[in-house]
Amino acid sequence: MGTSSISAEQTRSSGTQGESLSEALAKKTPHPKADDSNVVMPLRPVDCSRSGFITCYFYLYVILREEKVDSFMLNWFIDQLLTDVCRTQVPMQKGDYSQSLWFWTVMFGACVTTAGKTDSSLEEAQMNSARDQYMDKINLVSQTLKIKTWEGAKSVLSLFAWEDEFDGERELQAIWEEAVWEGNRRANRADHGDSCSAQDFW
Repeated sequence: MGTSSISAEQTRSSGTQGESLSEALAKKTPHPKADDSNVVMPLRPVDCSRSGFITCYFYLYVILREEKVDSFMLNWFIDQLLTDVCRTQVPMQKGDYSQSLWFWTVMFGACVTTAGKTDSSLEEAQMNSARDQYMDKINLVSQTLKIKTWEGAKSVLSLFAWEDEFDGERELQAIWEEAVWEGNRRANRADHGDSCSAQDFW
């Protein structure tokens, strides 16, 4: 092997020293095409761990929704997930972030805020405010993807994940319909009219 080849190899090796595994993998990860709506843009390690932890917490909360969960922690996690949603909103709209994953995230956030139990009027107001924001995001992503029916919404959600005979479909459908079709949902929730609300299922 020639001197120039050895020098080049040493340069490449020294360039990778000190890199974390995630940084090395990020360099090898091909950049997604702008029109690939189901590609998840690489997240920083801290984002991955935080989002993953929040999602696991919410999943357990929904499964154990009859149990008592600390409302302060629940509200904090709801806000943190909403921060991630807002941070990735523009990339989602451009097709640079998985639109089906983003759709699932806001649907999940709406489910948690719908099922959330509160201990005071202040906590209830905070939960309702967060729910309104998640519902607005559901409406936004539905408009972005030109979704007109629940079947259309379900087909987009299934691009990321959907189990056959999923027993929570009625709840998800009620939330989606309320977000998209009920422009006056806040007024309906305040006066408890005859219209069906997603909260009736929880």
